[in-house]
This record gives sequence, C-alpha cells and structure tokens, in this order.
Amino acid sequence: MRSKAAALLSAAAILLTGCGNLRQEDAVTIRLMNFGYEDSRYTCLEEAVSRYNMANPNHPLTLEVERYTDAEWDWNDYQALFEQATEDGSVDLILASSDFLGSLAGQGYLEPMDDIVESEPFQSEYLSPLLPSLTYDGHYWGLLVETSVRMVYWNVDVLRSLGLAESDLQAFPGRVRCGEITMQDLLGIAQAGLDSGLTQYGVVHRPTPGLFFYLMAEKFGACYLEPDGQILYDRDNLIQMLRYFQELSQQNNFRLPTSWKTCNEIFYQGNAAVYFGGCWTPHDVMLQNDLESSEALEQQYIPTVFPAVDVNDTPSTISNSMIIMLAKNSGNKEVIKNLLADAYSDWNALGSHAAQTFHMPVSRSAAACTEMEENTFLRNNLYMLDLTDFMPNRSDTEVWFQALFNAVRSIENGTGTLDEVADMLIHEIEQMQVP
Repeated sequence: MRSKAAALLSAAAILLTGCGNLRQEDAVTIRLMNFGYEDSRYTCLEEAVSRYNMANPNHPLTLEVERYTDAEWDWNDYQALFEQATEDGSVDLILASSDFLGSLAGQGYLEPMDDIVESEPFQSEYLSPLLPSLTYDGHYWGLLVETSVRMVYWNVDVLRSLGLAESDLQAFPGRVRCGEITMQDLLGIAQAGLDSGLTQYGVVHRPTPGLFFYLMAEKFGACYLEPDGQILYDRDNLIQMLRYFQELSQQNNFRLPTSWKTCNEIFYQGNAAVYFGGCWTPHDVMLQNDLESSEALEQQYIPTVFPAVDVNDTPSTISNSMIIMLAKNSGNKEVIKNLLADAYSDWNALGSHAAQTFHMPVSRSAAACTEMEENTFLRNNLYMLDLTDFMPNRSDTEVWFQALFNAVRSIENGTGTLDEVADMLIHEIEQMQVP
C-alpha cells in the first residue's frame, strides 16, 4: 500500500514543480473544515502531508484546519459556511456527516471521488455495507473516516428489578436480535423503570432532527425512501409510529430533554430506563463528565439493536458515516486527491480513531487493529454492522429530517392530534416527491 502511496505522492510532486495550475514558487495551503472535537479524524492527513514534505522539501504543503463545534454552530450552519467558502474558493476539504453529502453534491459543491473509491486498496478494504453512504447520483463523493450504528441502551438496574439474573442479562442482546423482545416490550420495561422509582425517565431519545427518526419511520412501515428519490408512505403505519412516540411522551409526563447536554447527563446518571442513542454515546458522556473510562457506563446499560416492532418487522439499526469531501472549486484537486488516497488508506490510524471515539471501523484492516480489538464495547457490538442500513442520500436531507422531527415533536408536545400531524407530514412528503 505504501509503495502505491509513494507513487501517488511522486505524481503530486510533478504537479507542484510546474505542471498544471501550480507554479514552482507557489506555497500550497490545504484548507480543511472540521465539525466537532475529534482531531483524530484528520491526524492521518497531517501525517500524509508530513510524508509529502519530507519527500519534497522544496515544495512544502501546509494543512490549515478550521474547527467548528456545537457550542457555537449547528450542522446546518456548518454546511452553509462550507457552501459559501466553496463559492469563494477559500476551502479545499470538509469533514462532515454523510447526511449532508446529497445536498452538497446535488448543488455542485463537491468533486467526485470515483477514481479513488473504485481503486485498490479501497475496493477490497471498505466494508461493503458502508459504500451507500458515499453514493449520490451514481458517483462516490468522499472517503470514509468513521461510521456509526444507532443503539438501544437498556438500564441494567431496571432489568434486574424485573427478575433478570446475570445469565439473563448476558442473553438479552441475543433475545432482541432474534425478535423475542419487541418495541412493545420496550414500552413495558420503560414503564417499569418509572413505576419502581429507579429512573426519572422511561425512554429518552435525541433532542434534534436526525437519522434516528427515519429509522423509526422505516421500522413502523410509515415512510421509506427509494434510491430513485421517491418517498413511499403508509398513513395507517404513520399514525402507529406517531402513537408510539405519544406513549413515550405520556410516560415521561411530556418532559422532553431539549439539548444533548441534558440527554448525556440523564444517561450518565442512569436516569433513563431505555435510552435511544448510538455507539458514540459513551464517548460523548465521557467527554462531558471528564471520565477516563467507559467501564461504569457499560455496567449501567446493555446495548442492543432496535427491536422488531412486530412479526412483520426485524431487529435492525441504521448508520451514517463521517466522510472527507473535496470542494469542487479547490485549486489543488489532483494534489489533494493523492494525499487523501495516502492518508485515508492508513487503516491503523482510522481504526485507532474509531476505537478512541467509539465509532465503528470502515475497513477490514481497521476492524482488526490493536486498539479496536482492545475496545470491548465496540468489539462486542460489531455484529450490528451486519444488521444496519443506510438512508439513500438526498439533496434535501435536512428538510426531510426536519419534517420528521417536527411531526414527532408535535405529538410529544401535544400540539396536534395523530390525524392532524399525519396529514401535515404527508403534505410535506408530497412536496418533497421527485417529479
């Protein structure tokens, strides 16, 4: 792999010594945007730049990183900033969720990455279920950095109060996976947590729009996105899904956590009987509470995939990926592509990053790296990648997420009836249909 990378970097050196748009005297700065606190997402790129500079001391590259966090920005702000910077020609790369790929590619802000993704070692290394997260309109638009799965966390104290012995707790994920435990059973367990006084909340879920709500719509047969962009929906099943959220809200006496900080605190305190989160949840809670280990959190909860709704459904989860994408207006695209091919085929670095931040690996070798092997939480839950799915990328993903979230919140807040909210969402779906 490294020999191919060396060849790619030699090609980049040719570009920097007078070919193409770059002149020998130009100082080349690569400008990267990153959202979040995980610097390890681009450590491999920093190392690739260092390798390049050692091989080409007369034509050095500089990596300049602009960091954005949810303390000041949300994802929609971040996307808007990238779009403006792309139009200005002041950005080269963006690290972002695959949820935004369709919108950015559909508006012409990205450079296709087919030549890299369809080459080795990427084709043989990438875990095949993850490739849809890079796809829009028949092309690949980025390289994988990390991926995730949504999880249900079951409070161990509540399960024990229902009479489950240690052997039962160990067998619990398998019972969910085989369909023995259903979403209706989940409601009963949540109520038991409240009735026993062990928890202050029955079920807690994400407080902002996101992929989780599509997972729920898909599981209940309420809405389904076709790869061609069409949205299939069933009004009766949509009402069934909304009624489920209504029951969750009623259990909590309509108390709705409205921030991630609050949700993380509830998780940390063990105050939810059931918590709808993701593989990253322990890492986020550790950061917020300055914890050095996830051991106590892992003892408090049992993670599983999402249970089946009924006999017509199967246990499942859903994923999105963090990917690195190249701006269409970058002035150094060929140089940067070569660097990306080198950096993001460093599977040990990507595996280490995933293990440190509690994300799933993106390649076979990343899954086998030492740090991933040592993270028992991730290792025990890698099977969820076999049960995951990806929502087809759309140019209006953020609009779609907001519509689902608004419908659920209307029911949870009691500001609309089931019929009213279902009809409102169907109206919005019809407006989003591909002609």
